[in-house]
Amino acid sequence: MSTSPSLLGYLLRDTLVRWRGRVSAPLARLAAAGSLATAALLVLASFALGAATLEERIAQFGLDALVVRTPLRRATDPAPSFPALADHGRVLTLKVPYATVELDTGGRAALAFAADDDGRDLAALGVGADRLPVLLSSSLPPGMPVRAGLGPWWVAAPAAALPPALRPLGLDEVLVARPGDFPLQAELPGTAVTLFARDPAAPSLAELAAALATVIRANPSGRDAAPVVQSAVPLLRELTALRASWLGYGALLATVLAATIAVVFGSGAVLEYEAAAYTTALLRSFGVGRATLWLQRYAEAAFLANAGGLLALAAAGVAARVALPQLAAHVPAAAVWLPVFAALNAGALAAAVPVAVALRRPVGMVLH
Repeated sequence: MSTSPSLLGYLLRDTLVRWRGRVSAPLARLAAAGSLATAALLVLASFALGAATLEERIAQFGLDALVVRTPLRRATDPAPSFPALADHGRVLTLKVPYATVELDTGGRAALAFAADDDGRDLAALGVGADRLPVLLSSSLPPGMPVRAGLGPWWVAAPAAALPPALRPLGLDEVLVARPGDFPLQAELPGTAVTLFARDPAAPSLAELAAALATVIRANPSGRDAAPVVQSAVPLLRELTALRASWLGYGALLATVLAATIAVVFGSGAVLEYEAAAYTTALLRSFGVGRATLWLQRYAEAAFLANAGGLLALAAAGVAARVALPQLAAHVPAAAVWLPVFAALNAGALAAAVPVAVALRRPVGMVLH
């Protein structure tokens, strides 16, 4: 008997007959692969969610911007000056009191104060207006006239799109006005927010942030709270550490999964082979090669392993949607399922090794 469609059909029927006779054996292997793969998928998806969250925060902050937030206990406290930063990029300082203004569109916006000269700095950072007041908005169409007020003070301000350079401020709707537009609020305490946008030829953001932090520590301002330097640099370090942990846990989970599949599937395959050893020896005596018979057992293991992986994908997706909806989008990601399926197939391949060893027994020792 040679390798032919009839032989392949016989081997397929042989597999189905064995599984139908002891249906618990393939179901147990399928359940083992599915449950272990589900757990691995959920763990790896949690790392993917963490990395995606950090990447989103980094994208929002930008890789060429830093923000210095200086608490102002009194309105008379001067905003800090960082002349060294101006040599390496654009600098904008706003005073943000603890107040919001009402818009005639029905919404509200944070209030920030700047000098008239800062209008040009805003324009240089991508704001579509060079005069104050201006409403920076992520929802209103640019150029739309808006009235904004607080108490008896109201101003007319055109809406302008919030440019990417100003996203590190963390404000989606902000009215940038002059202190004289809202004199009472200009006397309130708040925070001086200094935004720095790095020039391409300037030193790296990590170097500038470290140098600025050193200057702040070396020159205490005497304020109740020291200025805080914010940038994407700590987030980048955190993302690098998370990816390293992801890689380490992925390798560990894949190894454990492959070893478990190899043991569970391998022991079952050996038992099935011993039960059908006489039939297998007859096939070999008829001219069926050992490689063909081994491929039959390997195909069985690979089918069950990958079927368990597909069931795990569905189960992990359902579990993620129930427990943490944000996690569900990351379960089908290639970086999540590829290590799991690679481990399942590696385990299936290893599980077929004992069968290859058993097939080396001479046919006569089985049939005598």
